[in-house]
Amino acid sequence: MMMRKLEPDGKTGNYSVLSNIYQNRKYTFAIAIPTATIISGLFLHFNRLQIIPDLTLVVIALLLFIFLLYVLRQNSWFNILNKKLVFDEALYRSIFDQAPIGIAIMQGKTFADLPELVATIINPTYAEILGRDENELRQMTWVEITHTEDL
Repeated sequence: MMMRKLEPDGKTGNYSVLSNIYQNRKYTFAIAIPTATIISGLFLHFNRLQIIPDLTLVVIALLLFIFLLYVLRQNSWFNILNKKLVFDEALYRSIFDQAPIGIAIMQGKTFADLPELVATIINPTYAEILGRDENELRQMTWVEITHTEDL
């Protein structure tokens, strides 16, 4: 968009050219709007629309409040799930440790060794049946403790 200043005509003041319509060597035809009209029009336009910034602030505050409610709901839901998980872990641990049969968690051919997830992967009955302690069993594979005819 080409902007240049025309000479004042003495009646209305300065004009600003928005765009050329036609231009040759002698004449230039352009759309011109008084500078004062542009400035006053912008002022009135933003003054009329002053409610929009207020409405924007209200909408943002409402969205933040809804987000806060969502976060609180998620937090309470995670707390409920955590309590259920703790109960299920205690139930699993009691069944695993007190089972009358031998239980071991395997990973491939060796006993699973995931100390960050579970404290024990071999229950006491399993170690008692095999006549070895848990640390010794962790170093062995299931092939070593299985009878050759059962392989």
